[in-house]
Amino acid sequence: MSLSPQHINLLDASLLPPKARYTAVQGLVAAALLIAAVLAAGLGLRWAAAGEAREALALQQQLRPLQAQLATPLPQQAAAEAQARQLESLRQEVAALGQLQQVLQGGSAGSTRGYADYLLALSRQAARGGGQLWITGFKVLPDGQLEVHGRMLDARALPEYLRRLNEEPLFRGRSFAQLNVKAGESFSEFQLQAAVEGAKP
Repeated sequence: MSLSPQHINLLDASLLPPKARYTAVQGLVAAALLIAAVLAAGLGLRWAAAGEAREALALQQQLRPLQAQLATPLPQQAAAEAQARQLESLRQEVAALGQLQQVLQGGSAGSTRGYADYLLALSRQAARGGGQLWITGFKVLPDGQLEVHGRMLDARALPEYLRRLNEEPLFRGRSFAQLNVKAGESFSEFQLQAAVEGAKP
């Protein structure tokens, strides 16, 4: 009986140093890819930020005309404000007429004979002015003269109003004792004193 030679491996594989899974070249490639990814992300963010800045600028340019429109009052708003001013003027006129009626009825103005005719003449000629001039108040002075307060949209309406008053029989040939005019932005105010027949000297 013959014996065959046998090879016995006394080297234990677990005792060998572990093999490296990645080589240096693979590490460099991975680092390069990481750097490229970071650069690409940075460029992408920069491009996105630039796009948003362009969109913000475009929106701002679109908002400018809208802001200008909001700053400008609408025609309806301007008309409403003008109507409110006119309504306030009418209220003042009604209040002044009420005060004048109380004075005349109470007799504190002395003789009230004929005052109503003067007031009718003043208001009648104001109404003929086409809305350019209106009366806002009357006052009977202690000396019997009438003091008239009013407003006008055009200062040229006052001489025409005085000319029409001279056409009234009660004012024909009479001079106005005092005339004051105060110019405003949208209208002018005036105050005049008219001597009436039978006034105290």
